[in-house]
Amino acid sequence: MAAYDFNTLKEKYNDFLEPVAEITANKKDFSKNKGGYIASDVIVELTCGYEASVASFSVYNSFDREDGKFLWEGLKDYFSLGSQIVVRAGYGNSVSDIFTGFVSKVNFIYGGDEMPHVEILCMDIKGVMMAGSHENQMTSTNFGDSVSEIFRKGVYEKMKSSGIFTQLSLTPTPDKNSGEKGGESDKTIEVTGESDYEFTVRAAKRFNYEFFTDCGKVLFRKARTPEVTLMSLNASRGVSRLSVEYDIIGQVENVQVRGTDYGNTELITAKRKLNNTISGSSRAKQIISGSKKIYVDSSVKSPGDADYRLENAIERITYGFGLMHCRCRGLPELKPGNFIEIEGMGQPPSNKFYLIEVKHSIDDEEGYVTELTGKTDRIK
Repeated sequence: MAAYDFNTLKEKYNDFLEPVAEITANKKDFSKNKGGYIASDVIVELTCGYEASVASFSVYNSFDREDGKFLWEGLKDYFSLGSQIVVRAGYGNSVSDIFTGFVSKVNFIYGGDEMPHVEILCMDIKGVMMAGSHENQMTSTNFGDSVSEIFRKGVYEKMKSSGIFTQLSLTPTPDKNSGEKGGESDKTIEVTGESDYEFTVRAAKRFNYEFFTDCGKVLFRKARTPEVTLMSLNASRGVSRLSVEYDIIGQVENVQVRGTDYGNTELITAKRKLNNTISGSSRAKQIISGSKKIYVDSSVKSPGDADYRLENAIERITYGFGLMHCRCRGLPELKPGNFIEIEGMGQPPSNKFYLIEVKHSIDDEEGYVTELTGKTDRIK
């Protein structure tokens, strides 16, 4: 059952009249500024991938034509570099958070065909994590606790207290207990010339985990969990443009990972036959019958390592099969890291897709629009 019903949301948002975006900067409502500044052209690009989520907007009435200068003095308390930012979107008085982060770039624009304005660009907490690189031996003996250890650093405690991120949801990795598959990680887990971001992404890829933020909440979890279906969409329920494509190029029947236990000079192997439905007939299966993809990975040193690497390989292969792009009514409830259903548009376009990217755009010309990118590993 879907978490939201489109028709119920339509009623909640008064037939989607009065689209609105709200900006809070350093916990102050920007719409209440005393300088008459106006924030417009809001774009929020969210992802559950390893990239940072970003937001941008333009501030008008920010240039004094008589004096020929930008009115930064009245804006700096809101949008100085590093300032905490929350973006909300919705309709009328009903708005919801869609982005939490910090000001990463300020661009002053004058001349040409554009009105003078200040463009504000923001990133989520990953932008902080990307800075610098270091070498360090972690005190934790598994990757999940090592990620938690990173977020206990003073810089992140300060980021949390300022609201640049709000909470952590870190799922333990399978190497936490020696009794689990693959056992505990090497007794020394090291950061070697990496940023905190690069180390966390490496840990996520090792166990086929996702690492992203949801309105300030940092998520480090097994891919595609929990399996929440947000809502069903179709031509009469929000969709204005839809593209669904299925591609068997790159699909294989068997996947295998190989490594070596150098201590025992033994070959380590993990393999699986894929059984995802890629066609309503047998023709596609006949084309890939007997095909295999073999990964030789020097980092695989145990059966557990091979299984984790296999899961990641299968994910990349199978979820390269179906791709959905959708342009629909602006809805703040649509977030990456969740499923949606395309229904009632015939087979095989009607399917269940995992949202990997969501773009919210609110401006004076088109109002509020949401664009979705989703993937699937099978035909429904």
